[in-house]
Amino acid sequence: MPEIVYAAELKSVQASESGEACRINYITREGTDGTLEFPAEEILATVGLLVQANTHAQRKREQDPKLKTVFPVDWWEVSMEPRTGDMILSFRWEKLEFSFRIDQEQIGRYQEVVAAAPGNETPPMPSGVRH
Repeated sequence: MPEIVYAAELKSVQASESGEACRINYITREGTDGTLEFPAEEILATVGLLVQANTHAQRKREQDPKLKTVFPVDWWEVSMEPRTGDMILSFRWEKLEFSFRIDQEQIGRYQEVVAAAPGNETPPMPSGVRH
């Protein structure tokens, strides 16, 4: 079985000089510094795995097999990608910010979903949106 290193505190992140690798710096239970380095192209997969791990842990703690990881949102923004006309939805919570791209062809579907939400009206679309 591989050795398990318990990261008691995550300290910071870095990118290598070339941008080809990313590092997560941490402190172990014993108080020693450690670094996890991985290829930059694995960042999105790593984020996905961390969310899955969080969901599994929450389900076990809450004894709810259907529980989902839900992030609170402190701030959000809807903008347009000027080169493609795609919509960009950005959400921020504390140190976490995620942005999602909605293809121009799917913007109408976005409007339908938001309009169908209970008690909500469709928010105005950013300028430059083409249907």
